[in-house]
Amino acid sequence: MAGQVGDYMSLPLFLSRVQNAAGPLLGGLSESELGECLEGSTLVLEIDHDAAEDAANRAGYLLAVNLGARLYPRLGIDAGEALIADATALARSINPGCEFGPPRGRELILSWRGGEPAAERVTVCAQGWGAVVDGNDPAGAGANPLAAMAAAALGIGELFRALFADRLAHGRIRPAPFTLDLLTLGAPAGGPPLPTEVDLGTVHLAGCGAIGEAFAAALRELPVTGTLVAVDHEDVDEGNLQRYLLAGITDVGVAKPTLVERALEGTRLSVEPVASRWGADERTAPGRETIVSALDTKQGRIELQGGLPREIFNAWTQPEDIGVSRHQAFGETPCLACLAWPTRPRPSRSLMIAEALGEHELRVNHYLGNNVPVGQPLPAPMIQGTRRLQVPLEASGWAERSLLADLIERHDLPPGPFENLGGLMVEQLYRNAVCAGMLIEHGTEKEGEVSVPLAHQSALAGILLASALVIDRVPELRALRPEAPVVRYDVLRGGEQHLPRPRGRQDRCICWDPDYQAAYADRWG
Repeated sequence: MAGQVGDYMSLPLFLSRVQNAAGPLLGGLSESELGECLEGSTLVLEIDHDAAEDAANRAGYLLAVNLGARLYPRLGIDAGEALIADATALARSINPGCEFGPPRGRELILSWRGGEPAAERVTVCAQGWGAVVDGNDPAGAGANPLAAMAAAALGIGELFRALFADRLAHGRIRPAPFTLDLLTLGAPAGGPPLPTEVDLGTVHLAGCGAIGEAFAAALRELPVTGTLVAVDHEDVDEGNLQRYLLAGITDVGVAKPTLVERALEGTRLSVEPVASRWGADERTAPGRETIVSALDTKQGRIELQGGLPREIFNAWTQPEDIGVSRHQAFGETPCLACLAWPTRPRPSRSLMIAEALGEHELRVNHYLGNNVPVGQPLPAPMIQGTRRLQVPLEASGWAERSLLADLIERHDLPPGPFENLGGLMVEQLYRNAVCAGMLIEHGTEKEGEVSVPLAHQSALAGILLASALVIDRVPELRALRPEAPVVRYDVLRGGEQHLPRPRGRQDRCICWDPDYQAAYADRWG
């Protein structure tokens, strides 16, 4: 983990995770190179007092502070006195060493004041449902909170493209004015404003990670009512701070659903936190009506669809883009499983993890199936073969040494950062040590199914996900949304793009199965 870099800068403690996300996108940029680049940059956020008095503009500004503090070691907070205090406190809750003051080195400006944009000066505002980037108009009153937050996330993304323009295929070298209309996801239609109250009903949030927290952060700014059942079995770890909008440095070890509950305190949305795996009890049993999916694996999405909820709203991030989809007519339109259904033979989960860790599949299978933490050896009676997997000669050592101890020794890993992972389950270890890049940075060249997104990518995905749900609940708004159930946006390309994507049903998916179709019809009519 990185600490002090340079004479006056303090990079985030979780810089290594930032590098895991950014490095592969930037031609293999190393952690030290990333640190030097950030150390020589200042993110300036400027907004006029009158604009900041608008609640939506304020939410967008603080989102930019939140995102900025997870990457830049120095922020220039140019705002009214009260907002400066709130922004400074927020940034230091994320990175206690964050510096504030006049720009030093390279100056990257995100402005709500309008005026002339430039390669390293991005202007943002909300106009109706439109998130406006690189326009000349200043932010005004009466902004739509979703559009204001989307504009902030897009603006942070544009400045990332400017900072690393020489390393990206589509780096930002000049302004490119565009508007992302959250209602039509195409040409602005001048749709009706957000109602003063939107009843969401009972919604189950599957996954309280980066996208799930951005989804909750967006709902916090909206006049929504109902019940949100927030489900996730994991706690926050230090690496999550790179992109988790609701988590600060003191939240390591806190259950992820608890952060969602805390964020929505004082709103009209009731939250029920469920700190367990999806499907582990009756609260997440098959037959839930509305599910918002913020899961990070394809297998998890397939299993979620297999429970046959009435409808699913889904979002994801991947290196090339982010996406949002809705699934409300099982057996007629593409279901969530269609998007994740394998088109070629795939290894089992245990084999995938075993190959990534360099372990025997039987050993991984027992850790998976029996929920044994990786820092503990397997109990001897548990070490038995299966119909497919025989017990190897080295299995006697599995009862004497933990999987984690063998992993550290085999790959010649530094004990410090890895011994702290002893309490994880093997699938969590896989995501933290392989998919998040810890083994990769120490020389083990394995790739996983899960990639680590940049914070502004996850934030925009969560905001679009919240928009999709809210728009669906208002008939006048729902009539203006695109017919295509899938939308995608390449944050690293930036600028104006065609978001709606036609999508057909996937051959051999469960939505073609007559038994599944009949069960869905019996349940929902």
